[in-house]
Amino acid sequence: MRRDANLFSYLDYGVGHFGDFIQEFELCMTDSYPDFGGCTSIYVGWGLTNTPGAWTELLASNDSLVAMMYPGGSLLLKISDQTNDNGDTFSPIVKDARYFCRAIRNGTTFQLFIYSDAEMTSLEDTLTIDCTALAFRYLMNATSQHSLTGRVEHNVTAYMQHLDIHERSDPAPGSVRSLGRAGLATSARARVKARMLTRR
Repeated sequence: MRRDANLFSYLDYGVGHFGDFIQEFELCMTDSYPDFGGCTSIYVGWGLTNTPGAWTELLASNDSLVAMMYPGGSLLLKISDQTNDNGDTFSPIVKDARYFCRAIRNGTTFQLFIYSDAEMTSLEDTLTIDCTALAFRYLMNATSQHSLTGRVEHNVTAYMQHLDIHERSDPAPGSVRSLGRAGLATSARARVKARMLTRR
């Protein structure tokens, strides 16, 4: 996804649905341009919010909890709470490597356990931040940066798959939303559509 792409997808679970939770998912970055440096592109692979939007809009709304990947000084996997600007980072990550993640919020503590295997036996790192106790409505993935400043041609290719929210109930019919425009290639659109939120 290009830096200026305006893309986000979400599921509506209803007001105040996500309090404390355990969720599991797989993240992978397959490519980026450039590999490092400023004005890079961000991919938010997983998130909870009350105001769906691309990353720029999530920053403005100050009510989201996310896991994202981007090329900074090195390739990064970061968790961030936009209600208080807290974050923690795992780096460097490796292109094409799959990272198996377990996200847990307990009160005002949010942790992301990052494993190198699907069985979640080989722990790579544990990210921990103080977070909001705010209950969230929307579950998000495939979210672009949507920045119209800097090097807008910079891009990142990544995906999230195999999401398990450890709940039995499905969202209400018709509550799935996917929006995309502004500089998103057809192949990227198809890739995002093919990897929309799924459960085991």
